[in-house]
Amino acid sequence: MRVNASAGSKQAHSSETRGGVTVVVLAAGNGIRMNSRIPKVLHPVAGRPMLLWSLAAARALDPERTIVVTNPKQDGVTAAVNGEGQTVPQRDQLGTGHALAQVSADHRSLGPVVVIYGDAPLLRGETLKRLLEEHRKSGASVTLLTATLDEPTGYGRILRSRTGVFRAIVEEKDAADAERDIREVNAGVYAFTGKDLWPALLKLENKNRAAEYYLTDVVRLIKGKVNTVAVEDGTEVLGINDRRQLAEAERLMRQRILDKLMRDGVTITDPNTTFIDADVEVGTDSVIHPFTTITGASVVGEDCVIGPMTQLRDSTVGDGSRIERAHLEKATVAANVTVGPFSRLRPGTELAEGVRIGTHTEIKNSKIGAGSAVPHFSYLGDAVVGANVNIGAGSITANWDGFEKNQTEIGDRAYISCDTIFVAPVRVGSDATTAADTVVSKDVPAGSLAIGRPEMKIVEGYTARRRARRKRPDLRLLAGESNPELARKIGEALGEPVSPMRVTHFADGEYDVKIADSVRGADVFLLQGTCQPVSENLIQLFIILDALRRASAGRVTAVIPYYGYARKEKKTQARDPISAKLMADIITLAGANRVIALDLHADAIQGFFDIPVDHLTAEKLIVDYIRKLRLPNAVVVSPDIGGAKRVGDVARHLDLPIAFVYKRRPKDDVVSEQRVVGEVAGMDAVVVDDLISTGGTLVGVSKALRAEGATSVRVLATHGVLAGSAVEKLVNAPIEEIVITDSIPLPADKQHPKIKILSVAPLLAEAIRRVHEDRSVSELFK
Repeated sequence: MRVNASAGSKQAHSSETRGGVTVVVLAAGNGIRMNSRIPKVLHPVAGRPMLLWSLAAARALDPERTIVVTNPKQDGVTAAVNGEGQTVPQRDQLGTGHALAQVSADHRSLGPVVVIYGDAPLLRGETLKRLLEEHRKSGASVTLLTATLDEPTGYGRILRSRTGVFRAIVEEKDAADAERDIREVNAGVYAFTGKDLWPALLKLENKNRAAEYYLTDVVRLIKGKVNTVAVEDGTEVLGINDRRQLAEAERLMRQRILDKLMRDGVTITDPNTTFIDADVEVGTDSVIHPFTTITGASVVGEDCVIGPMTQLRDSTVGDGSRIERAHLEKATVAANVTVGPFSRLRPGTELAEGVRIGTHTEIKNSKIGAGSAVPHFSYLGDAVVGANVNIGAGSITANWDGFEKNQTEIGDRAYISCDTIFVAPVRVGSDATTAADTVVSKDVPAGSLAIGRPEMKIVEGYTARRRARRKRPDLRLLAGESNPELARKIGEALGEPVSPMRVTHFADGEYDVKIADSVRGADVFLLQGTCQPVSENLIQLFIILDALRRASAGRVTAVIPYYGYARKEKKTQARDPISAKLMADIITLAGANRVIALDLHADAIQGFFDIPVDHLTAEKLIVDYIRKLRLPNAVVVSPDIGGAKRVGDVARHLDLPIAFVYKRRPKDDVVSEQRVVGEVAGMDAVVVDDLISTGGTLVGVSKALRAEGATSVRVLATHGVLAGSAVEKLVNAPIEEIVITDSIPLPADKQHPKIKILSVAPLLAEAIRRVHEDRSVSELFK
């Protein structure tokens, strides 16, 4: 027998309490102290929004109508009611009496009117039934629910005469000091007689400190008998106003849930570390071990063992199954199944009877047949596995081809040896076998053996060569102040932390450098871009290079993610400097033995150096990103004729057409005319450039492309200089997104949802590793 963990939320209707009962749930409070964007009544307690707990308690009365007073400014409350009652808006939050007054004349019955709050999830339906019964027996105009609390702070107090007769309710903010010492409080739950309630409501005034219309004042205005009913359990009246009270309600509700489960035959070995939601079902004689969480609409059968350290979310576990130290989400497990320890079943997983899932196994959207075993260290995604199949350790389904998920089918009684990789889509027939270390890339017929391991090779002298490589100078990674975050990422990729170095500033702005550790004889890689502020970062680069040279570093490689002054690589008019050549000379003179640069503005700049230059490109990053966009009708666009080669390379990798924009510049950073050359109408335009400076060119390009009928425009560039108001111009232009790399750090004030950042840290780290090991860098781009 399965029992429901919910405390009375699904009771049968009773004809005894029917008879024109109206329930009004007040759920329009602002909930300011919750400090949340979520409406207060939608915060969950034991997996269920507070409002739904109140509605569940109201169902015990089998009301003729249920009305929920809501705040129209709070999204989601009406949807949460989901037809269990009719919502009416309280547009201005002027108090609880004003909220009740929003009930229209059509719904103002003369019979019993029960008023409860939407933020009191611990109120039981049985308590409401007793309140209504006492109200009917007494013939009172109103019956209040009261509670005696050790700590009554925050509640209205019940004032009585010396003989104990009810006299009045006083709100705490209006109470005198002596009145605040009273421990009997108003629970905020009322049973009114409609014929007395509605006329009294018309007389309600807001003459109090808060200038609000108190529902408690209606009690005073009603001309008739006032009755009170004391709640047996004071925790039922706990109202939720802040996160601490929410946590306390969660604790109390979960204790109720666990108590009910234990009464119904479920063993909870440590209730203090077990968390079970309200809508969970657990079968008798099941055992729940410590540090287990069962949430959502999960169902656990009889005679199961769950935990320790297990999480079930919206999952079903059949009778007699054991789940240990595992994570299940939207998974279905049949009877007599074992899972774990340290395994994960993701959504869509279905395990048939008697399946065994062992240690460190992950299964996603797969069906495993009866009696099959996946003992350990395996991944099955989008697979259909037959009955009595053995999956050896280290086996995986390669289900994702970069565009879509593909299925692997394994027939009954197949024997899958260790380290088998299934390149989906693929099918293995019944009674087939795979040899260890096999890559299955085509269908295996029933009863066959698949062997795909490569031939073993013996490399003579390998150990001596490997040991010789270990004698290389130590690799040291240092970084200036231009891009510390990129330096950190490169260090993580290399497994080599950034060596400590202190850069200080004298009072007059001059730099001083202190390298903490010895670099004598070391292979040093100095990361220092020359982004904004360009001149300061250049000076810092020169000084650090000089310090490394004088510290007897074995070799110094300047890693320059962004090379400043690169746009002045030639004379465009009389008396122009060639600043890019000057920078190259100074870098060499300062002490660099080698340079690693990324997407120089002009390839010719490599020739300005008299030392080796490894010119990297972010082209692969850009190509991969465009491919993942999966645009249905894309065209790659160069913003000018000079970038045609760059765009041509990208388009060739993607097999896409190209276009370019002709522009004329009367002076630097100013564009006067732009024309599109190539077909872009009805296409998704992807503009590729090496850098974005002021953004003026790209704004003009996007407008020109749109004018020619482009469906969408995206901009991808390696270097996000983004000078001046570039970000403002770009985000206001007809551009869907701007994609740059972290070769230049993006300040917080320039970050925007339209701007996405790709990291070049893995690329730079691999280049550094190859230079250090004297391996080819050009192979990175093959």
